[in-house]
Amino acid sequence: MIRFEQDKNLIKIEHVNHGFFGRLGEGKSEGDSQGEREDFNCSYVISKDPIQVKSNRSLAANMIGGDNIKIAALSQIHSNKTIIIDELSDLDILPKVDGMVSATKDIALAILTADCAPVLFADKIKPIIGAAHAGWEGALGGIIENTILAMEKLGANRGNIIASIGPTISGDAYEIGSSQAKKLILINPNAKDFIFAPKGKEREHFNLPAFVQNELKNSAITDINNLNICTYSRPEEYFSHRYFTHHKGNQGRQISIISL
Repeated sequence: MIRFEQDKNLIKIEHVNHGFFGRLGEGKSEGDSQGEREDFNCSYVISKDPIQVKSNRSLAANMIGGDNIKIAALSQIHSNKTIIIDELSDLDILPKVDGMVSATKDIALAILTADCAPVLFADKIKPIIGAAHAGWEGALGGIIENTILAMEKLGANRGNIIASIGPTISGDAYEIGSSQAKKLILINPNAKDFIFAPKGKEREHFNLPAFVQNELKNSAITDINNLNICTYSRPEEYFSHRYFTHHKGNQGRQISIISL
């Protein structure tokens, strides 16, 4: 059974549809923690079955916005770059960016993740939406603020923007070590407050979703919700690249969608 999570605040906006999907596809058992099948994988890069990926994406979009909805996806590169989507012809060649915004109906902004943070945005007054792929590089580099700025170019007011952080690897599961910790702080000194050693462990960890939430606050977004779903800790429900690295099984990417 296909399942998706929704944000308690975004769901209240009448002009917005959204959903954070996982790896559970049709006929998928929740007990398969090793990922023996691709399930609801939505990445062409990872999959060996592009026809199935196309079907999964279409099904996700239809569940969110109906039969007329069309997917707008990106070639995500862990950057802080964004794009405005006016029509799907913009995506004949996938742009190498990590954030997109739109004020066009029936276009579903889609982010693919497997530990990085999918962040969905919506102006609760004006029909303007956004979506960002926030891995550590993009998050530290400013993808959150740049996505908000792009929404403002379309007429959004950041005081009216609601933001939701979907399934992401938690700080307790995201070990980085001292060398990487120093690199993160060098890139963005604010990272220091989100690097820690969990009780009983010596190596440093990074709390990515908490950092993203702080970036939203620093961008004057006051209506923020973090679903607090750890991809690594729930492999039977979500794809996790790090879990795959440690335990093998099948790789995949889940999709997060927002549309008008």
